[in-house]
Amino acid sequence: GYDCRVLESGDDIIGHLIVSLQADEAHLLNICVHPAWQGRGHGLSLLLHGMRAAFGAGAERMYLEVRTSNWPAIRMYQSQGFAVVGRRSRYYLCVDPLTGEETREDALVMARGPVIG
Repeated sequence: GYDCRVLESGDDIIGHLIVSLQADEAHLLNICVHPAWQGRGHGLSLLLHGMRAAFGAGAERMYLEVRTSNWPAIRMYQSQGFAVVGRRSRYYLCVDPLTGEETREDALVMARGPVIG
């Protein structure tokens, strides 16, 4: 029920994608691009791959969660037809690298169907 992809450049792993497929729904569980490789379209490439695979396998809807502070990702998802359908309060754990203090950040729940329009 999982589609897992790794994006490589030579011997370097620069990103990955994990999508869960259950019945007629897909859930983008994780999409990640190494900071040194961000801003070059690799995240969009991974997202498009995941969408093609999920909708090609019969998913009628794809869902994801994204940190409310992650505007580059939110803009990317919106550019591909995702819309905010909910919010999960205190969903993500955040740890301050200097103090070790833990806080929580909300997530936006986004979704889209197989057809843009």
